[in-house]
Amino acid sequence: MKKIRMLALTAVAATAATVAAVAPASAADQDNLCQSKELCLFWGSNYSGQYKDFYWNVRDFGNIRYPYYGVSGGGAGERVKNNAASAINWDYVTARVYYNENWTGPYDDVPPRGRRNLYHTWNDNASFRFLP
Repeated sequence: MKKIRMLALTAVAATAATVAAVAPASAADQDNLCQSKELCLFWGSNYSGQYKDFYWNVRDFGNIRYPYYGVSGGGAGERVKNNAASAINWDYVTARVYYNENWTGPYDDVPPRGRRNLYHTWNDNASFRFLP
């Protein structure tokens, strides 16, 4: 009986460890939903086309791409870098979109809980961060 109980406890512990290992670091980050505490960058002006959501600051959009899902308009599969025209900020602090990597160069501020078409970084954006 002790042996069966020990095997059962070992199986439960192994299952719990496996579930913990595959759980995402942040369920909200890049889940293709534009929601609270995220910046969403849109491929098109006026919040049109595909969008990508960001929960954390990004130093370089690099190879991050717009997803393929049922949103009308363009941008599916395109890189976010140098391909964003508008933004919605669902956080309570300002989000700043930069022209260059590493949060440098000209920028556009998206106010807390606000939205805008990008101007200085329209289709020339490489990084963003939430301001302290």
